[in-house]
Amino acid sequence: MTIPTELLRSIPRETRFTAAGKAVAGVTAVILFGSALASASLFAIALRASDQPAAIEPNKVPLVLAPLALMTGVAAGLGLLFVIRRQRRLLSEGRAAIARVTTSTTRQRGTHGSHTVNRVMYEFELRGGSVRTGRFDTGTTAPLIGSELIVLYDPDRPERSSKYPLALVRCVRPG
Repeated sequence: MTIPTELLRSIPRETRFTAAGKAVAGVTAVILFGSALASASLFAIALRASDQPAAIEPNKVPLVLAPLALMTGVAAGLGLLFVIRRQRRLLSEGRAAIARVTTSTTRQRGTHGSHTVNRVMYEFELRGGSVRTGRFDTGTTAPLIGSELIVLYDPDRPERSSKYPLALVRCVRPG
């Protein structure tokens, strides 16, 4: 197995979103914007309810829901942004290596084990000669033990590695 030519180009490599990456970026923007809008709406409703005379039964919305909605949306949005940023940085600045599959186990996920996931463990050699391990989960058939695959790893933190190609970003083709 050989390393693809787009990974042999000089670092940093130019990257673009895949279709899935564009979808995740869009969902992230909607979550962040939606949480700010929901928080402002809940805050306005709670303030309006507190201004009503006691004779009128107000629409009771606890004031604490406004910051809670904002924090929940921001946490989800930042989590998605972290995943996007990590993949983009790994593809842009990471080093490619050929890895060998060492083990593969099948796990049941979901309610009552309704979803099967294969956890694949691999090992790869760094440029300095030391060997590192990594893993990934796949819902498809796992590669055979002993087979080779391409991984990207962070040269500053080699424990951060990922199977290539990445789900959310790809290299820009020259020309």
